[in-house]
Amino acid sequence: MTFHGIFIKIITGKPILSSLKYGHSSSALAGGYDATIGANPQTPLQFFTLPGNTCPYAQRTHITLNELGLPFDITEVTGVPKPDWYLKINPRGKVPAIRVPTADYSVIYESAICNEFLCDYASSMKQEQTLLPMTPFTRAKIRLLNDHCDNVYGKTHFTYLMNKDDAKDETLRNEMEEALKHYEDALVESGGPYLLGKDFTLADLHVYPFIQRLVVTLKHWKDYELPSDKFPKLVEWADTCNQRES
Repeated sequence: MTFHGIFIKIITGKPILSSLKYGHSSSALAGGYDATIGANPQTPLQFFTLPGNTCPYAQRTHITLNELGLPFDITEVTGVPKPDWYLKINPRGKVPAIRVPTADYSVIYESAICNEFLCDYASSMKQEQTLLPMTPFTRAKIRLLNDHCDNVYGKTHFTYLMNKDDAKDETLRNEMEEALKHYEDALVESGGPYLLGKDFTLADLHVYPFIQRLVVTLKHWKDYELPSDKFPKLVEWADTCNQRES
């Protein structure tokens, strides 16, 4: 798993250099291209992301696509504000978004919704998948963990990272670590190696991009490293996730 974006994936899921052009257009898909008129209608799924796939929210959906082994085409969206052609696809102008040409160009956006849709899409094609199990209690656990990421951990991480007042750093760091303890406890309870046990699920890939960025950004800006004495299971989990091909 990487967010460096050296490679991107298209229809077959095979890596090609991002500077290459795509089969359904004579233009590289780098933001100016109007994907609303040039898309190949035979493309099963279209995935919209930022250049280099650097957005952690879009990274979630990119991982989901790769884990499920679904064929997809990728379009990079550039510009602030987003170009008009993309606002026709997603009025919020955010990534990720998924468009399904074979289903009357239906559009799904917001990463958590995209990821559940993709799991259900795979299941509808009789494809076995363990990212989002069918059991209601397991699905509820996944959604609660994801809610914690979005509404608790993510906020504490960002607040600590952006803080410029050294006097507040210790308090904000403690708040972030308290939020991270939720994942350490989940790994202890499940027995690992993943948050819900033996299977890698949407709960893991939902928080993984942010833990990945914690390692990079907080080391650089705060000289902070995830303490292995406080979070032995979480450190091991991150290493296990790093080794997945997706």
